[in-house]
Amino acid sequence: MGGEFQVMFVNPLYDSSDSNSIRSWTSGKIKDNETNRWVVRQQIVGFFSKVWGSNIEVNVYTTND
Repeated sequence: MGGEFQVMFVNPLYDSSDSNSIRSWTSGKIKDNETNRWVVRQQIVGFFSKVWGSNIEVNVYTTND
């Protein structure tokens, strides 16, 4: 369609007593027709790294409705 979106994650491990704990995290803008999984990964990997200390693998699937 040619638009953009952002993903907001809520941290299930949020600890209000820890000043380094994040409550939520919002991705960068992603084109709604993005097919490059590395572009999508780049915009969301920060949450998983910060909260879970992990890396992620992203796959992008498209459909023709």
